[in-house]
Amino acid sequence: MTVIIKRVIAVLKKSKSISDLIINARGVFNSMTGNANFPPLDLSVQLPDFEIRINKLETAETGFQQQPPTKTKAQRDDARDLVNADLRKLLSDVQQKADDNPADAQEIIESADMVVKKSS
Repeated sequence: MTVIIKRVIAVLKKSKSISDLIINARGVFNSMTGNANFPPLDLSVQLPDFEIRINKLETAETGFQQQPPTKTKAQRDDARDLVNADLRKLLSDVQQKADDNPADAQEIIESADMVVKKSS
């Protein structure tokens, strides 16, 4: 008898704004920091560096929203792109860990403050 295990897919929470992105990125950072499922040496992104990039994005967004702006849209967008790149790498790390441990995949994904893709 063959047992079929359905692959559980990790996805990032939707970010409709820069503020949402910052909140979601901080959630991933906080959830993965000290998480036994994700030893620092196993990650594609060093979490302290990720935190620095989140802080830079927050500073750039705040500066861009000020009147007059103290940061440019390009500075804010560059910081956003770096955070998004880190999130994609961490998503890949989480998916790999979930694939390696299919029985615990959902728990692993949710422990990183990511969500499980709904099957259609």
